[in-house]
Amino acid sequence: MKFLSFHRNVKLRLMDSTINILLSTMIFPFLAIYYAKNLGESMAGLILLVSIIFSMAGSMVGGHYSDRMGRKKLLIYASVFRLFFSICIILLHSPLLDVNNYLLIYFTFPLFTLIGIANGVEGPVGQALLIESTGTNERKYMFTIANWFANLAVALGGVAGGFMFNRYTFLLFCLYGLVCFLSFVFKCFIKDTQPVKNNTIRTTKFGIIKTYSILLKDKLMSKYLVALVLIISLELHLTYSVGIRLSQEMHDSSPIEIAKWSIAMSGQEFLGVLLTENTVLVVLLGLFITYLFKYLSEKTILVAGLILYSAGYLMIAASLNIWILLFAMLIATIGELMYLPMRSTYSSRIPPKDQMSTYKALEGMGYYAAEMWASLLVIVAGFIHHSILFIILLITAIIGIVLFKDVATRLDSNISSVRSSA
Repeated sequence: MKFLSFHRNVKLRLMDSTINILLSTMIFPFLAIYYAKNLGESMAGLILLVSIIFSMAGSMVGGHYSDRMGRKKLLIYASVFRLFFSICIILLHSPLLDVNNYLLIYFTFPLFTLIGIANGVEGPVGQALLIESTGTNERKYMFTIANWFANLAVALGGVAGGFMFNRYTFLLFCLYGLVCFLSFVFKCFIKDTQPVKNNTIRTTKFGIIKTYSILLKDKLMSKYLVALVLIISLELHLTYSVGIRLSQEMHDSSPIEIAKWSIAMSGQEFLGVLLTENTVLVVLLGLFITYLFKYLSEKTILVAGLILYSAGYLMIAASLNIWILLFAMLIATIGELMYLPMRSTYSSRIPPKDQMSTYKALEGMGYYAAEMWASLLVIVAGFIHHSILFIILLITAIIGIVLFKDVATRLDSNISSVRSSA
């Protein structure tokens, strides 16, 4: 199976998502540092929290209405929306306007929030388009290619953003505007797929609320979601609170020394290196780690992976030594490669077969909730000592691991009895 043999929709969508991930990774992870430097850590955390809430709302709306409006129409609406506000950001930051710095910051935040809404709307619609444009036999290969493109974009974007954001902020915003325009062009050539017929809940006025409220009554799924939020927030803490701390406390005066070479690097630049290390290791070690532990039980791999993953990110939260940070990221990545496949395996056993898509949509909301929790920790970090924040992260990791282990144990025993007694 070759890339060129894919349906036109798939090729356009993969190119679109790859360039969007590339530029987004160069900008959005470093906006937290940008806001913190100008407004303080607590305000930066509040801004991130508000942005995540609006993105989550956009995702819920996009997933709900794409079945009614069609994929292409909603994707084009989202692209036009995003392009317009990216142009506003470019004009606002243009040297020709010479806008007051504080006005610049306070106008940049709502504009990026509106872009986040468009991104949220596009997410579930784009996923539906990919699935509907591929056959069963080629779908696994398609997602494999998509993951490789995404990891490559994250790797390149992480390094480029770490070194470019402070020096070439306006240039990055211009490039993002260009990507938004290309994204709109790609979507104009997409062939709309047949929308799925609406079910009873979706056709009612408050169908979207009823759908998610019903799913949350599944106690096993709720427990899984809490565990998911707590564990994912550890990694997001690197981008938010740890990223801010590195930028404040790691300076060019503390260079990285390798043999006879010495590389001066700021905390923000080193954050880009850590993000890239994670992505490159995922690409290089993914198949090897899967093969190495294939003879262990699923629950053993899950728990061991979670412990390594949590230990790595806790080390990152506790240290400023560059070699410890690099080693900690290696440990965290190995843990990630161990637990992620097992997590997907267990999560697929939770939903009834006739509600798989709605359960997966709710699982997606867990990622937004994790971002909200990580943003709250940024706010808290501005008022408490770093050691107390570390204890909060440690408790978060322990609770997440215990909950995941409990979910795995219950699913291994008998999922049908779990639903009646959980």
